[in-house]
Amino acid sequence: LFRSVLGVFGGWFKVLSSINERNLIIQSRGIYLEIEIDLIKDLIKELRNIRDEYPKIINEASLVANNLNISPCFPDEGKRTKRKKNFHDDIPLETIIQPSKEITAQDCFKRDVIFTGIDVIITDFTHRFETHQKLCNLFSPILCYMKLSSEDLETNVKKIIEIYSNDLSLTLLNELLHLKKIQKSVFQTEIEIPPQKPKHTQHKI
Repeated sequence: LFRSVLGVFGGWFKVLSSINERNLIIQSRGIYLEIEIDLIKDLIKELRNIRDEYPKIINEASLVANNLNISPCFPDEGKRTKRKKNFHDDIPLETIIQPSKEITAQDCFKRDVIFTGIDVIITDFTHRFETHQKLCNLFSPILCYMKLSSEDLETNVKKIIEIYSNDLSLTLLNELLHLKKIQKSVFQTEIEIPPQKPKHTQHKI
């Protein structure tokens, strides 16, 4: 029973609460892609902290278990010996194999359940973070076109057009160059206009 308490109230409650907090923000209207990237980055950091605070999780789960009149301990499975059948001549059919290093039930639960689960989630969100970061970097020349020279803008925008050839054309580049020219003419300098950040399509983490 203590394993269930540790898993639900100790480990997964913290993990799911952290995910849900960011998920509520991401689902709100008008969220920007850059904000989502920061939220995912912060979530990964918090999940790693949860993983590193396993002793604290054990203590909190023990308090919950005591309030539920559940013994806050694991069965001592580390002292079990394993038996392996042997079919070689002149050797007993069963040979007792002693583990080279005693591994407690709590160590097994931490390694196989808590750490494995959290590591899978961290890996998934790290992949999502990297994907979103690449997307944001890809479109940054459009969002910050006034920071680039006309030559750099043309080079970067053409790369975007090449990637999204079915959706974009050189018209985009011509419009950006024209807008850049007008802005420079009006302000007599390449004053940067705060770019419109890409709004994120709502979805759950």
